[in-house]
Amino acid sequence: MDIEKKLFPESWELVRDEDGNISFEIVDEDIDNFKCDIINDDCIEIDVSGYNSIVLSVDSLYRIISLIEDSQSLDDGETE
Repeated sequence: MDIEKKLFPESWELVRDEDGNISFEIVDEDIDNFKCDIINDDCIEIDVSGYNSIVLSVDSLYRIISLIEDSQSLDDGETE
């Protein structure tokens, strides 16, 4: 069973809100979830409020990079 997907079924998926902003939710190695907003030319802002730290593996970092790259396609008008 994938506990991460059970607890946070929409994690690691790009979401565009009604204003056109793109975000996604990540889950760290401690199974805590964090909202990430794509900002300023392919940077992300991770909301860590309520936490003292975030623990990311190399795989998680690669997944974040991949989502940032995928968001560029959304910004260019391509479909998901």
